[in-house]
Amino acid sequence: NFQLEVESRVNRYFNEKGQSGKFCEILSLKAADYMFVARKISRATGQVVEERLFDLIIERKDVGDLASCLINKSKDFKPLSFFEAQMHKLVHCGIDRKIFLVEGDEDTFQWRTEGGGPASEDEKRKRRLRIKTTRLLVEHGRFRGVELVCTKFKDRTIQFLEHQIELLQNSFDPKDFAGMKTMQQFTDHIKEKMNDPTF
Repeated sequence: NFQLEVESRVNRYFNEKGQSGKFCEILSLKAADYMFVARKISRATGQVVEERLFDLIIERKDVGDLASCLINKSKDFKPLSFFEAQMHKLVHCGIDRKIFLVEGDEDTFQWRTEGGGPASEDEKRKRRLRIKTTRLLVEHGRFRGVELVCTKFKDRTIQFLEHQIELLQNSFDPKDFAGMKTMQQFTDHIKEKMNDPTF
């Protein structure tokens, strides 16, 4: 008896919409924001016996968050930016299908200073340029194996994520379960890659 669930640090997107038929769980993931699992559940007890990861991982950034990540330094992997460290994790995470999802429109976003006031026209231009450049870099393969997906609004992001769940539910073959990665294998792989002396 298998049941599909979503693991996400930002699963409020599902909760806001009230999708009781969608399964969400908050976890601190070693890379990205969304992962998808198949869970083997005991018919007798209803308890989870085992879980495995699907080969799909999604990193989501709205344009405001992305603009900050591009210039802020990583706390753990200086002198890299937060964005560079996240993308290194994503590229080397060991999951076959990797998606970088950008939500929003940098041309219409209400850019603000750290103090909350409106950003200057020059600063707005710089932020828009950084984001457009990042979109192009991802789209043209700068980050090996990472696919770019763009959504304009939060509800479009929700629809995209829900569609991924439906696709996995419809295509899942229980016979593949034993060959799928565990969360521990995924976590150990990320730690190894981030500690690699060539990183």
